[in-house]
Amino acid sequence: MGTFTEAARRRAEQLVGRDELTGLALVIEQHVESAAGDEIYHLIFDDGALHVLDGEASEPDVVIRQDKQTAEALRDGSSHAQTAFLTGQLQISGDVDKLVLARDALVALVHTADPVERDA
Repeated sequence: MGTFTEAARRRAEQLVGRDELTGLALVIEQHVESAAGDEIYHLIFDDGALHVLDGEASEPDVVIRQDKQTAEALRDGSSHAQTAFLTGQLQISGDVDKLVLARDALVALVHTADPVERDA
């Protein structure tokens, strides 16, 4: 399991029961590309639940690709997804409308403090 997958998993655990997840049905596949090899994982939003799993999704609604530097900047808050998308550092394919509907849940996921980072 990669570092981005593990961080997403820890953050997802903190969102259980939050209003932002209610009513969502969405699968997002994430690709973090680096010279050392790609890290691929997917998030399953399922009406109040959020699961983070290793590897590709069988039927993702959305696929997001970025390099490791962009992923780190998004994770630490030094960059924003909209800026990364507009500058070509973040590529999104699939059902973008569904992604937009999940905006509040994604913002909550990104802005949830990672317990490991917080304890450091």
